[in-house]
Amino acid sequence: MGNFKVTSLTNIIIVIALIIYIIYIQVAERRFKAKKYIVLPIVFIWFTISVIEKIKGGIEQAAPGILMLIVIGLICGVIAGFITKIYRKEDGNLYIKGGWQMLLFLIISIPIRTILSHLITSLPQEIGLDYATAYLVRLTFLFIGRTIVIYMRVPDFWNVIHSQREERKLRRKSKKKSSHKISMYS
Repeated sequence: MGNFKVTSLTNIIIVIALIIYIIYIQVAERRFKAKKYIVLPIVFIWFTISVIEKIKGGIEQAAPGILMLIVIGLICGVIAGFITKIYRKEDGNLYIKGGWQMLLFLIISIPIRTILSHLITSLPQEIGLDYATAYLVRLTFLFIGRTIVIYMRVPDFWNVIHSQREERKLRRKSKKKSSHKISMYS
């Protein structure tokens, strides 16, 4: 019995630490990485489709729950996209920051999203979804909604992607040159 309490407490601590980390990531200033707004939604869409195809009873039965989760995810994503501050610093790079508005939004929206998802997953099994699928659908459409807004707010989005890709290529070339020089002298 004592081991069960420790395991449960450990899980609670891990979940709280993850929530704090996720909130910190959303609120803190970080360099804008444009490819994240292309790659992540595509990966999540692919993964969500593959999970939804395997729903018991078919997608037709779970469609009402899926549609509600899509709407919840899109609304939260669009709001998060508009709250997020996007600005250029003196170094010429774009930066992104949620700030206190994002913190307030997360404090309000996380419990609401959790309650709504719980209600959807508590529907009878023939029309309900398991919690993991519901979370995945909601998260996928949150990314999609946020990506659409970020794309609209950054007028030179594709130029930023191109310039960041070129920067990565230059960094790789300089690392190869420096490692090659070191191996020559060793």
